[in-house]
Amino acid sequence: MALDRSKIVADVDGETRHAEISELELKSGDMSAFSNLSAELRGAFPEFTPEDLSKAEHGYLLRTHPEGIDEEA
Repeated sequence: MALDRSKIVADVDGETRHAEISELELKSGDMSAFSNLSAELRGAFPEFTPEDLSKAEHGYLLRTHPEGIDEEA
């Protein structure tokens, strides 16, 4: 398992926008144990939203959604 923390920065019309992303990745092992850990983390940190977006997609959303990235984006 790996934890990757990233900061994405986009410049839009002279304004700098930032997003911080934490990714939890199963490199090898039991998927059910990974799923259980994921569920526990969501319960402990409800402000974290699971997403299936790449860093590039997050950067694009920073540029195209000035109001911010939400769950519907």
